Amino acid sequence: MAQIKIRQWPISINARNKTILEAALKSGIPYPHSCRTGECGNCKSRLLQGEVEHDSYFQEALSDAERESGLILACRAKPKEDIEVTWLAETHADFTISVRKFKARVIDIQSVAHNVTQLRLEPQKEPLAFAAGQYAELKFGWHPIRPYSMANRPDDPILEFHIRHVLGGKVSSYVANRVKLGDKVTIRGPFGSSYARNQFSGPIIAVAGGTGLAPMLSIIRTTLQNENKQPIHLYYGVQDEIDIYSENELRELEKNYPWFRSHIVLSAPNGQTSRRTGFLHELLTQDFTQLSGTKVYTAGPPPMVNMIKKTAKNLGADEDDIHTDPFVVSP
Repeated sequence: MAQIKIRQWPISINARNKTILEAALKSGIPYPHSCRTGECGNCKSRLLQGEVEHDSYFQEALSDAERESGLILACRAKPKEDIEVTWLAETHADFTISVRKFKARVIDIQSVAHNVTQLRLEPQKEPLAFAAGQYAELKFGWHPIRPYSMANRPDDPILEFHIRHVLGGKVSSYVANRVKLGDKVTIRGPFGSSYARNQFSGPIIAVAGGTGLAPMLSIIRTTLQNENKQPIHLYYGVQDEIDIYSENELRELEKNYPWFRSHIVLSAPNGQTSRRTGFLHELLTQDFTQLSGTKVYTAGPPPMVNMIKKTAKNLGADEDDIHTDPFVVSP
């Protein structure tokens, strides 16, 4: 059986016919990642030794030149023999958080938009340790496992999730129509490396598409507790007025924290509106001439996330300061 040696980890692990990322997470190794589908590039790694079989991926995540230079995506690469790799993402104290599996109880259900359900879950034992911006896998009864981001602060023991009702989606339909107070939910996590870098004290741009607002809220709620008073701009994009939720909280945060500003943007308004309109990456270019020294966090539909990443880089943001979480709709 092929062995995987990870430069940042003291012991080798068995590949077990899994991708490098799957094998690492199964072994409790906090390998940097986000989408797990070859779209974000957060698990980009250098293959130091051995050979891998590489599944398809998006060019935005790994260019041909990078692939030729020996870079791979851990979420798409399966070892064909013993290998050694090193991840490229910055190391951070939050990587010490271990993945665990536990049960939680539904204690609150709210329909916050026409197609978004907010669930609040209480872990049965100790709270989930996670970094703001990360996500967990949720399993409702016999339904398939689905990933959802936490919207609460890590110091809040009650977990908050925003679940969009996808047309024809088995899990999201169940949540929207059948989940009841007291139901048990199996949770496994945390996952993802697109989380708040708490040591950073400079300006922050958070960009959310739809329920990508959940991890952005976790990051914003957490960062606003710091004493740094660092400028934070949230760009929250939806199609039309009916899709907006959590606006009251955003206005309250602006009132209590003057260094925080939120911008709600409509991409396809049905009629006249006083709100800003257009695509989120276009608004960034309207509002900023440069983003050097700024942390950029973004979550939502993959095309939006990719355009935000590209725009932020064009405006001077360092690639290590751009943290992405593309939401891939499960079949």
